[in-house]
Amino acid sequence: MSRRTTLVRSAALAAVYFATGRIGLLLPIVQDNVTLLWAPSGIALASVLLFGPRLWPGIFLGAFLVNLSTAAPAGVALATATGNTLEALAGLWLLREVAGFQTSLERVRDVLALTVLAAGGAPIVGATFGATSLFLGGVLPADQVAAVWTYWWLGDAMGILLVAPVLLTWASTRPRRDGSPPRVLEALALPVLLALASLLSLGTWIDESVTNPPLSFTVFPFLVWAALRFGQRGAVSINLLAVSIAIWATLRGFAPFARGTLEERLVYLHTYMTVAAVTSMLLAAILAERFRAEEALRESEERLRLALDAGRCGVWDWDLQKDRITWSDLIYEFHGLAPGTFGGRVEDFAVLVHPEDRERVSEAIRRSVETGQDYQAEMRVVQPNGAVRWISTNGRVYRDESGRPVRMLGATLDVTERRQAEEELRQAMAAAEEANEAKDRFLATLSHELRTPLTPVLAIVSRLEEDERARGFKDDLVRIRRNVELEARLIDDLLDLTRVARGKLELHPEIADARKMVEHTLQICCEEATASGRLRVVTDFQAGDHRIWGDPSRVTQILWNLLNNAIKFTPAGGTITIRSWREEGPTLVLEVGDTGIGIEPERLPQIFGAFEQAHARSRRIGGLGLGLAISHTIAEMHGGSLTARSEGPGRGATFSLRLPVGALPVLDAPEPRAESQRPEALAARSLTILLVEDHADTAEAMADLLGLLGHQVITAGSVAAGLAAAERAWTNGGLDLVVSDLGLPDGSGVDLMRELSGRYGVPGIALSGYGMEEDIRQSLEAGFSRHLTKPVNPQSLKAALQEVAGNKRAHPGR
Repeated sequence: MSRRTTLVRSAALAAVYFATGRIGLLLPIVQDNVTLLWAPSGIALASVLLFGPRLWPGIFLGAFLVNLSTAAPAGVALATATGNTLEALAGLWLLREVAGFQTSLERVRDVLALTVLAAGGAPIVGATFGATSLFLGGVLPADQVAAVWTYWWLGDAMGILLVAPVLLTWASTRPRRDGSPPRVLEALALPVLLALASLLSLGTWIDESVTNPPLSFTVFPFLVWAALRFGQRGAVSINLLAVSIAIWATLRGFAPFARGTLEERLVYLHTYMTVAAVTSMLLAAILAERFRAEEALRESEERLRLALDAGRCGVWDWDLQKDRITWSDLIYEFHGLAPGTFGGRVEDFAVLVHPEDRERVSEAIRRSVETGQDYQAEMRVVQPNGAVRWISTNGRVYRDESGRPVRMLGATLDVTERRQAEEELRQAMAAAEEANEAKDRFLATLSHELRTPLTPVLAIVSRLEEDERARGFKDDLVRIRRNVELEARLIDDLLDLTRVARGKLELHPEIADARKMVEHTLQICCEEATASGRLRVVTDFQAGDHRIWGDPSRVTQILWNLLNNAIKFTPAGGTITIRSWREEGPTLVLEVGDTGIGIEPERLPQIFGAFEQAHARSRRIGGLGLGLAISHTIAEMHGGSLTARSEGPGRGATFSLRLPVGALPVLDAPEPRAESQRPEALAARSLTILLVEDHADTAEAMADLLGLLGHQVITAGSVAAGLAAAERAWTNGGLDLVVSDLGLPDGSGVDLMRELSGRYGVPGIALSGYGMEEDIRQSLEAGFSRHLTKPVNPQSLKAALQEVAGNKRAHPGR
């Protein structure tokens, strides 16, 4: 509120205060300054409640002028004006700060606050200042101070109780209904009829024999009428009119309020005014609260109805005592029935439930009624036209004071579309799973068919590398081996990608030395490049302890990919650097850097994606772009990370593998084996090996390779031939080991191993182009001690032979 507005309102308030004060002083009692109803007190309180305490100068000025007009000394007028001002401000503080007052008076608490705090408490300030100032100013004798204080307090209280509500409600509330002509006529008729009723009853007041004049009764029907039809506005307005008539009648000398002494007349009149005011305001407030509650209930019900309709949710109510069920219209729709055609009993509902669900639903209802637990069920219902729908229903049992179930309320949804979607999703998932299984079978078969031809090539190369006559072809043999191993790695990458996509890539962690893995991988990958002088390899192992808890084969796979990429993309004369150090965590960092062609910065975020290649040269060199994607996944499966950085084309690239070390498990130290059981000793002993392989070239090449290793080999090309050969070998001196393919013409190597293991207890090594986890698991479950995937290099084969033969117990027959 602006300063100018405040000044204007203060001036207007001063004028109104003075005018109404002068009118009130026309009917003084005891003293010229004391009147029966001091309207300015109500005006002042209403003003500060509506416009704020900044209007206090208007109250002070108006009060000073009206008190000065009574011929009271200026000092008395100033003190009295101060009391009138503080009275209004005290009422404001009591209502706003203490009671949280709302000016509409549509709450019972607000009416009580106005009656008790404002009308009862605030006038104490004005009466005290007024009576004291009159006494100190020599206007009032000491023996009249108490009476003046009492009448002053009553006059101000009546002003607050009767005038303030009229101003507050007309300024703060709106009519409940529009001003239609009948409504306006009713509003005009109400005060007229009140006045007529009061005038008609005046004759009875003159008759002294009438001991109970009807004035105190005739107004109450009108107060109730006003409160019911016009709310708080009508109630306080009609009450002010009724009280004004009562004051007028008292001043005219009519009974009953004109009887007795002055004190008695005032007690009667003020009691009447208080009862009338409080009754009318409380009744209006109660009706307003009820009206708001009904409106809130209607709005809540409407919102609920809208929510139920929007959610296609029906409600039902089951009276357990009468066995009567009522439905909303939506539930009739769910069942395909016209509203009102449902029988209403549990038996009638049971008939509508699908026969296959009927017993389950009946049991759920019985259990809920007996135990009190919530009723929940999904069921099929059969409509009259034979259509089947799915509904989901929830209910709750309510009990009386004795604990007896009397009612169940619930809600029902039509979930047919959801059920259909779930079934379609289930079928789609089944189809996808079947497609994945078919893909796995295809990849397994493809892997087997691609690996099998590589096996004899690698076996022959391995044998020729040991042949003195082939020394002149050493470089050619190295190139053949490298390309065969590259082809095998591409096949492995495809299978690993499938495992990653389906979450079937498994780790077999153990305590392993990462430095040995690096050195072994360097020997395999970089031996040719360094021997020819094309590249220089630098190692910087700063980490003192290289032990990790990880899968050695998978970590080696990461290193193999990183080193091969470094060799592939580093021109002649370049350098490859391998570093290691420890970070907090603790973490072991293995870093492979090169001085090669580098990577464009915008390509760095993409290089770990499947089939992604950093630049065009990758496509010329070859590869599927799977190595980094698989390596990245393996690193994350270990709880680590694989990152790359490059300063751009021609400036090399660096890959950092971080592996968390954590707390390494403490393993029992292996017992030293006897000299005769050491792998070197076992390797020196010739084994009788049954080789079962249906691919003729592979069988011949593997037999030659095993023979080159010093073993006696019996070959067979099928399950039946393998069983027969094993029986002959056992009869002729025994059998040490079975090396068998899995895919055989007349069965599986898994079946063969189960049979041989059961008959003779002979160990076995699976040698197959099938390398999926399921294949390996089946091999081990069948009795194979190891599963080698084709093509197998001689070192892996030799290590497997030593391991399996070393763990084999000598058979009593040998």
